[in-house]
Amino acid sequence: MYRYLNKLLNQTSRNFSPSSLICIKEVIMERTKQASVADRFIERWSPRSFDSKFEISDRKLKAIFEAARWTPSCFNIQPWRFIYTKSQDEENFEKFSNLLLPMNKVWAENASALGFIICRKVNDDGEKNFYSQFDTGAAWMSMTMQAREFNLYTHAMGGIKKDEVYDHFKIDQSEYTVICGFALGKRADKKELPEKLQKREEKNDRKELKDIMFENQFK
Repeated sequence: MYRYLNKLLNQTSRNFSPSSLICIKEVIMERTKQASVADRFIERWSPRSFDSKFEISDRKLKAIFEAARWTPSCFNIQPWRFIYTKSQDEENFEKFSNLLLPMNKVWAENASALGFIICRKVNDDGEKNFYSQFDTGAAWMSMTMQAREFNLYTHAMGGIKKDEVYDHFKIDQSEYTVICGFALGKRADKKELPEKLQKREEKNDRKELKDIMFENQFK
């Protein structure tokens, strides 16, 4: 919907003053609540443009992973695992970025930290934990929300060289699943991105609440 309205505005821009266009676009791109939810949930999004000069501190990183540590999980198994590196460690940072597909590497290499999200898919008895990825996703959301407390942003990435991640870190595929990669850092102006990505650097909307919640019956 937002892309359509932006296109419409661009086509009819001669009818508006520049200042009016800015105001109209800001209203269009503003996310709207359908219930009384905390602003932090509306303000969270996944930008691609990161400040390559910003270095994240160990204190903030530990706090972000500490938030994940306190995530609830089935039988308190806590299946989540996170491998990360910081931009200050140039050698390892390059290795991590090379494990991303080119479409993600081009922007993610400007982040302050890169990492991979992994879940242990079996319990201590060797039986399959059917809820491991569900629980790990919850841990990721905890990380993301803690990052926002520091005015930092996260971006999860499915576009990774998954087989190479398994090999590089010697991850046992019978016990663990590599889910995705992630970037973490301070947001930068979208002009830092390649031109084709600048057009995508905007907050997106969500489905209507009525499309995801159903009382007493499914749909």
